[in-house]
Amino acid sequence: MIDLICACDNCHYLFDAPELPEQCPDCGKWETRLATKDEQSEFINRTTSGSDKEEEWI
Repeated sequence: MIDLICACDNCHYLFDAPELPEQCPDCGKWETRLATKDEQSEFINRTTSGSDKEEEWI
């Protein structure tokens, strides 16, 4: 179950977390926020696609 979908304004990393962290787990910057609806859709599509191949994105 996904609690919150979060995003980093610095590196644009999308991730799920039980609560909004202060630091990004990817780049360590203090620029996290709740993901927008479009970002939430993108995250859900990526995590439910079942693809073993990593996608490259910015």
